[in-house]
Order: sequence, then C-alpha cells, then structure tokens
Amino acid sequence: MKTGRNRRFVELTKDIFAYGVMTSLSKLTLFILLPFFTRAFSIDEFGVIDIIATVTALLSAVARLSLPSAISRYFYEFEAQRDRNRLTSTLLVCVAVMGMGLILLGALFSGVVSNLLLKDAVHWPLMLMGIVAATLSALSSIPEIVLRMERKVIKFNLLNIFHSVLYVGLTLYFVYGLSIGLVGVFLALVLAEVLKFLFALVWIRQYLTFHISSDYLTQSLHYSLPLLPATIINWVNNQSDRLILLMFVGLSGVGIFAAAARISMIISLLVLIFRQAWTPYAMTIIQAPIAERDQFYSRILSYFAGLFASLGLIIIAVSPELLWILVP
Repeated sequence: MKTGRNRRFVELTKDIFAYGVMTSLSKLTLFILLPFFTRAFSIDEFGVIDIIATVTALLSAVARLSLPSAISRYFYEFEAQRDRNRLTSTLLVCVAVMGMGLILLGALFSGVVSNLLLKDAVHWPLMLMGIVAATLSALSSIPEIVLRMERKVIKFNLLNIFHSVLYVGLTLYFVYGLSIGLVGVFLALVLAEVLKFLFALVWIRQYLTFHISSDYLTQSLHYSLPLLPATIINWVNNQSDRLILLMFVGLSGVGIFAAAARISMIISLLVLIFRQAWTPYAMTIIQAPIAERDQFYSRILSYFAGLFASLGLIIIAVSPELLWILVP
C-alpha cells in the first residue's frame, strides 16, 4: 500500500510525463522552423523576426498583468462554481481591455517603434501584427490556466499542439507556397493565435458569465501586480543581450544569436514542463498536514535542482552538434 507521500510522487510523475510528451510536441515549432527560416530569410530578416518577437513577448506579459497567477492562487479557494465563473470571466475581460489598449497604441506608434529598433519604418505592419498576436496569446493564458488548474492535461496540451501545427503549416505555406516573406510568418502567427483562443473558450465555456466582479478583480490585482515587476525583470534578463547586440552589431548579430539561442531553449522547455505539472499539483495539497506537505515539497524541489544541473552540463557538451543540425 502506497504512503501518502509516495502516492503524491506517483501522481506528480504522471502529470509531468503527460505534460512532457504533449508539451514537447507543441513546443517543437521553434526547432522545426529554424532550418527553414535560415534558408528562406537573410540573417537580417531573421533578426527582424526575433526582435519583434522579443518586443511582443514583453507586451504580452504586460497585457496579462500576471493574472493567470491570481487564478492559480484563488481557484481552489472558491468552492462554488459561480464564484469560479466570475473570477475567470472578470480576469478575461480585464486582459481583453489591456490588450485592446496595446493594439490601439500599436496602431499609433508601430512606425515609430519599428524605425527606432529596426532602423526602417517599413516594418510597422509586422510590428502591429506581432502586437495583435501578443494580445491573443495573453487572452489565451486565462483559459489555459483554468485547464491546468482542473488538471485537464490532455485538453491543455492538445490546444497548444493544435496551435503549433497550425502555425508551422501556415508559415510554410505562406513563405514557400505564396512567397510573401516575413508577412507570412506574422500572418500565420495571428491566425494560429485566433483559432487557439476560440478553441480555448469553447473548452472553458462553463466558466464564462456576464457577471463581472470588481471585488474579484481588485483582489486578483492585489495579488498579481506585485508579481509583474519580476516578470519584466525576467524579460530583461532574457532579452537584454538581443537589445545590446542590436545596438552595437545590428540585426545580423541578433539573427546569429537568435539561431544559437534556440539550443538553450531546450532547458527552458523542460523547466516549463515541470512548472505546468507542479504549480496546480502543489496547490491541490497545500491544505495537507504541514510536515508531510513540506517534506514532499523539499524532496521534489531537490530532485528538480539536481536533475537540471546535470541536464545543463549535458546540453553544453552537445551544443555544437545541435547548432550544426538546426543551422546547417
């Protein structure tokens, strides 16, 4: 007979495996498209893709306001279905309002930002499409976290696999079939984000309501907004190297760096898999006996630290071969 600690370890392992298999499939987009991009686009054009992705990643984080974390925090505190409905719908509306504001600002200032970063205002439509995709991604983060909190692993990952397959297919069609270049990359991204968001809404439709709660919004923002600076700082830590290269080397330097950086994302992908399984599971046992709960947390996080330290060394050792495969 399994003890409570061992049972929890088995359950978490199953969740990690489920997330791992399916999330790996959904996140392979970057590796699948890289050899095609390095053949279809010049180094500078690849740099344009990466700089716009860098900017829009920040805007998507701002539009989220870390509200998915608030759902993680309060989802299980609300036992009544109507309270969970109001929480989900309220935060979804909040993100939508933030996103619309960003799109409006993008429509007004995309040319200025494009000229500032890319030294050419001609890329403003790409910047605007990137902002639209960032807004849609932020909106999808709300239904995605609901699916995670319900531990609907298959639906959550099918949603992301669908997005990835659609994005890859549309990108290859637009770039190679229709020969519309960089526009095809961002057009494919917008279309994939639109359909992903619509499917996500269908799967959480039972949580959608017209009853919006200002109290729930205030409570959630009190929890989430203090987390936002850490998100922005994390973005700065991850993306400042690109901005420095852009300033001193130009788009070609960013393009080369972006291709090589795809290798380091292997570790990021594995960390994401663990977090997707760990966050909802850790919250489900937060009311367990303190000693048993804390011992379980300590055991799992110790395994996490040791495993990823070892994986980091392995990736470093084989990185030249991986780069040769991805960028022949």
